[in-house]
Amino acid sequence: KFCGTQSGMSFVADLRSRLAISGFAITNANDTESNSNRRPKVVRIWGSNSKGSWPSSDYNGKTNAGNTPEGKTYSGDWEIVYDSSNINIPIDNDIRHEYAFTGNKTYKYQYYWVYISSVGHVQGSNADAQNIIQFAEFDFLAAGEDVGGVVGYAQNSSIEQVTNTAQIVGSSNVGGIAGEAVASTSLTNAKNSGTILGGSIVGGVAGYADNSTISGAENIGDVWASAPTEPSDIPTTSGINKLGVYLGGIVGWSKDATIKNCFNNAQVSNSKNLDGSDIANSDFVGGIVGYAWGGNVLYCASLNNKPIHGANEVGGIVGVLNGASLSYCYFGGKIEGWWNDASAKLDFICGFKNNGTLENSWKLPTAANGEIGSRKYNNAGYEIAIDGFKLEPQVNKTNTVNKKWADILTQNIDGFKVYGDIDIGKYFLSRKGESSSEYLTPSKVENGNPTNAADRSNTATFTVTAWYGANTNSDIYCSREQIKIDNSTGNVYNGNVRGFERANVNPPLASGKVYGVVFDYSNANVTPIESFICAFGADGNKIANSTNPYQVGTYDTTVFIKIGDVIVGKKCGVVYEITQETINIEWEWTDGNQSTLFSRIGTGDGIQFVYNKAEQGLGSVTFGYNTNLFYTAAEYMFTSSGNLKYTNASSNAYSRTYTLNDTRNFKIHSTNTDADLSGTTVTFEWIIRRNKLTIENRWVRADFGKDSTIYTFEYNAAHQGLLATDGITYIVENDTTGKSHEIYSWVLYIDNHANTINVGKYTRSIYVNDQTNYVIAYTNSYVGNGTAKLSGNKGVSVNDTQSSVTYSWQILAYNILDNFNSDSSKTKVWFGANTDVIVGNQLTSVITGTIRGGSSVSVDYYPLQYAQNGVQKVLIYGQNTTEVQHYLPENFIIYVRYNDGTIAQLGSNEYTLSNLRSPTDKNPTPIPTSVTASGKGNFAGKLSKYYTVLYSDFGWKSDKNPSSANWGSEDNPYVIDRPEYLLRLSQIVNGKDKAWNSIANTAYCYAPQSTATAQNATYKGAHFLVTANIDMSDYVSTDGLTNFLPVGDGSANGERPFSATFDGGNNEIKYIYNIGYFVNKANPSGEEKYDYVGLFGY
Repeated sequence: KFCGTQSGMSFVADLRSRLAISGFAITNANDTESNSNRRPKVVRIWGSNSKGSWPSSDYNGKTNAGNTPEGKTYSGDWEIVYDSSNINIPIDNDIRHEYAFTGNKTYKYQYYWVYISSVGHVQGSNADAQNIIQFAEFDFLAAGEDVGGVVGYAQNSSIEQVTNTAQIVGSSNVGGIAGEAVASTSLTNAKNSGTILGGSIVGGVAGYADNSTISGAENIGDVWASAPTEPSDIPTTSGINKLGVYLGGIVGWSKDATIKNCFNNAQVSNSKNLDGSDIANSDFVGGIVGYAWGGNVLYCASLNNKPIHGANEVGGIVGVLNGASLSYCYFGGKIEGWWNDASAKLDFICGFKNNGTLENSWKLPTAANGEIGSRKYNNAGYEIAIDGFKLEPQVNKTNTVNKKWADILTQNIDGFKVYGDIDIGKYFLSRKGESSSEYLTPSKVENGNPTNAADRSNTATFTVTAWYGANTNSDIYCSREQIKIDNSTGNVYNGNVRGFERANVNPPLASGKVYGVVFDYSNANVTPIESFICAFGADGNKIANSTNPYQVGTYDTTVFIKIGDVIVGKKCGVVYEITQETINIEWEWTDGNQSTLFSRIGTGDGIQFVYNKAEQGLGSVTFGYNTNLFYTAAEYMFTSSGNLKYTNASSNAYSRTYTLNDTRNFKIHSTNTDADLSGTTVTFEWIIRRNKLTIENRWVRADFGKDSTIYTFEYNAAHQGLLATDGITYIVENDTTGKSHEIYSWVLYIDNHANTINVGKYTRSIYVNDQTNYVIAYTNSYVGNGTAKLSGNKGVSVNDTQSSVTYSWQILAYNILDNFNSDSSKTKVWFGANTDVIVGNQLTSVITGTIRGGSSVSVDYYPLQYAQNGVQKVLIYGQNTTEVQHYLPENFIIYVRYNDGTIAQLGSNEYTLSNLRSPTDKNPTPIPTSVTASGKGNFAGKLSKYYTVLYSDFGWKSDKNPSSANWGSEDNPYVIDRPEYLLRLSQIVNGKDKAWNSIANTAYCYAPQSTATAQNATYKGAHFLVTANIDMSDYVSTDGLTNFLPVGDGSANGERPFSATFDGGNNEIKYIYNIGYFVNKANPSGEEKYDYVGLFGY
């Protein structure tokens, strides 16, 4: 009790020992209600275990202790434990009021310095009778021991399915569920979410556990310890005597206890002093257990998003492991050691281990540490690091999904699942730790997109999933890494198997026997495409039956990286190239001249050989490889034709040809000219000319002009070449007297005339038999009986020995494309369909002319379209039915006009016709197509005409077809989903064409469909359904085509109404009002339209 003379007072209390104090109590005086300004207001309390630094009575030069400056720390030996400028004590008489220390902390000091001032106190001023300090009693409050949210002390007990959400405060042996659990107590399936505040031996679930089991326990409430243990605090059964806070996320101190399947996700930390400094001796802090003496800690995880904080012997799972066993535990939170000293024991798993066993426990990728400074954070377990991948805990390496670390409460999590997408060009790297170069084989691997991954050309990402057991005896590091392999070009063919080797891929290397490599080669530049698969196992050895490229080519290569049989990486577009080996060729002519020429048939000086009775030609030809040595000599790589040398003169050139047998793997280089040749053949040519008469010839008609080297005619089914009579004549040169003479009949020989009609090359010659006395010096050419000489003497050749003249000509095939002209008045070719073909919207044209012999010809036909301009607007019915056999090759005809003006129809042996395409009931879509006539024999060129072939007048629903019952009914309507079908409706209703198959009556239909609803061209009673937007813009009359007209005609041509139901299906139909064709004007093609203009006319 105190009643002072001043407004403030202070005193030091000696508690005789270091008791755990958590607060204080003040009892008001018996007259407080009438003197309220005297009651306490400001209270400050400091604690210390040092007696030598007590405050003096004259602090700061003041004799009045009430003048103590607020917030002042008096000495380094005194720590402030409570500081309030207003305790808000009620106005009452003789009532006790209790106050907890700041932050609900517990302190263990022997000495406490207390300062109290009254409500009326004014600092620095003297008190008066109204504000002197007075109170009836001041008491220190000792914190409770064995404090638990559910049970304070449990002995040989069973505690199950309990939850604490309240804040728990105590001195020692403080837990969210139990303060102490001893003597075979079982604590199962418990959860704490309340904040736990204790002095020491504090746990989120249990403060102290001895010879007991805690399983399935979860803590998500922050756990704090504020007063390290005194030796007297330590249970006598512990066997140890060390100063510390003994603080754990699940258990503060365990002795011979089993802690399993527990999960902590909260802060575990020593408290701080009011000035922000850490309390001293805050050792033995763990995410699961602060101090484990004997027993087992297994299948536990601490993933606190707030730190595990302490001074020394701080661990993510266990602070100290003393003779205990720790296994299958996982830490993914943050640890902080505030003692900045190199000797501090800080570890992601176990701060300090003494005679204990630690195995299969892991630092997770989310684990982190605080400020380093002089500290060092160790890892007594293993570490799994995932660079950009996702990680899930697993049980028994099964493909479970959505596993969370909190599942460890009910399941023995014993491994990990790592998964993520792999981009093309990268592979899934599995290594024994981030700093290790040693690869690690996962327990199991899967590819989430095996089909795409195995497709050599597919560049989509794929997912790789790898499982690792927690019993993996190494760190685990997973990342995506670039597959490194360079293109290999310029590999010269050598006859042996080539290709990439395993060592060309780096990374991954073959070391560790983890990764296999498969090279998938493809050469699409040859037919058939060449493919090779060469695989290397994880041991780096080539797998049996692997194949590699060996021939010249550029091989597009896809590199697969595998773990076992699972693709975990892939790189596309790698190039492996094998280039041709070069064969060098050298030669000499027999005369030693023109060493750089392959051909000596020119007319320059010294080019041709002159007959000399000796063999003349090639002296020698040699071959040699450029790079490689082959078993076969280079000369045997060629097939030769012709001799090296000849004696006799000839009007024809001699030749010697060397043909390279293997043109893929070899090429030829000329050493004489230092040039690469064609790569396939080398031909040597030469002439031995003889030694002059003027020879004249007359051609049937002028040169066709299609070949600059030979006189040319175009096939016309008659003889063409030299005139049958006087086609070749000669003039003997006058002698010196100016007279001519007749030569002996045997000197010249002229080939007999023969008619040349068909396509081909032809010759006729005149020969000088007396080569000693006569040579041919001049030649002249004429056409028919004309007198004008032709320039150039095309088709006339005098042999190099000038002993003969050869007339050469060719008859070229009549080219049906070149002779075709889209202008019908200019064309020489007519090609199209005869009138047996059912053509929907084109008027016939007429082929007229005179055939050889004088008879006139007039043939009607459909010319179809001569150009492929967007829409193929001519419509042809594409079905041949029992009733109608029309869409046949024989119904497509072709006529030509020859150069003599006559016309002729080509027979089936003179051209071929392309296959006629047609839709089917399985695929009824109209086909824009063409028919092509290709000349053969005496005819050449390809001429195509274009049209659209339809299977049916109209379409049908997807689950129906024309053969379905009541086609054209409301249930099975005629479907219009394209312009061609709407055009057909216009043609049929308006009488421009019969229906093809949509009317059941033969009077209106070529091939009546018995299931059709319509009975005539009005389609009365039928139903139409539009299922797509229709644009008729392309169907306006051009090229003799019949355009789209309004459906239904009520003009003078006779009433042709449209009488069906037409459902537009909420679609748009676009058509063109071509006034010239629709209103008041006759169409030159024969159509007339005076009234009734619209989508439907009548």
